[in-house]
Amino acid sequence: MIPEFNKDGNLPEGAYQANENEFFNRFCTSSARRKWLSEDLLV
Repeated sequence: MIPEFNKDGNLPEGAYQANENEFFNRFCTSSARRKWLSEDLLV
């Protein structure tokens, strides 16, 4: 599980486990550029 970002917009220190769906939902859907950049990760 990926925790929420802190007040500075960063993840708290640590190592996190996440499945593919959780990762993409958190980091690859907030903008068209992020969606475009993440396309190579799906290959």
